[in-house]
Amino acid sequence: MSSTDYQAKSAYHGETAARYDQDRVGEPLWQVEQDFVGKLAADLAPGSLVLDVPAGTGRFVELLLARGLKVQALDISEDMLAEVRKRHPGATPSLLIAAADAEHLPVADASVDCVLSWRFFHLLPLATIDRVLPEFRRVARGRIVIQVLPVRTGGLVTRAPRALKALLRPLWRRIRKAPATPWSHIPSFTHAERDLLKLFARHRLTVVSAVTLATYNGFPVRVYTLERAST
Repeated sequence: MSSTDYQAKSAYHGETAARYDQDRVGEPLWQVEQDFVGKLAADLAPGSLVLDVPAGTGRFVELLLARGLKVQALDISEDMLAEVRKRHPGATPSLLIAAADAEHLPVADASVDCVLSWRFFHLLPLATIDRVLPEFRRVARGRIVIQVLPVRTGGLVTRAPRALKALLRPLWRRIRKAPATPWSHIPSFTHAERDLLKLFARHRLTVVSAVTLATYNGFPVRVYTLERAST
């Protein structure tokens, strides 16, 4: 793994992949997310092409197909994709399952009606998000829907000068320390919303809506719907 990679890039294999849904499906947030994506799917015209990246175990694939949509389910983890194939063992023209790196998508320009990216950006440092966003913009001819779990939208730590934040952050993490979970070994980031908005703007992506789904460890879980800016 190169110095530009993020640790989660190679973390979802073996038991972590096999138990992914089992470890998370009991979370209240899980069903909220399913309901949100169900409504999103209902708003898309039948036959629309959805790029689900990273697709993970394919939790949204059946839901999208049931709405008459076409799906490209891409993920960097072959073990996660194996779980998708267990759910959808038969070949179908409406579903493509393939291994891919979100930083280098094997997808044609402006070929996708909706890019759906869920439970991904919290695993990426900002420098990697900066490489992923232009790929999402390149392939999208419609909306781009990104969930970020969770986001810092305000508060003392967000407003404090950079040097003070560096001093406060370790203490803040200890105060708000969450109980151990099956995914605690996978490093993640709590990004400031202002940093995400700057990256969206840099890559000429307009925020159509920003919705708070719930809270996670005291911070909001946000879903951003983006479109390619016309200029």
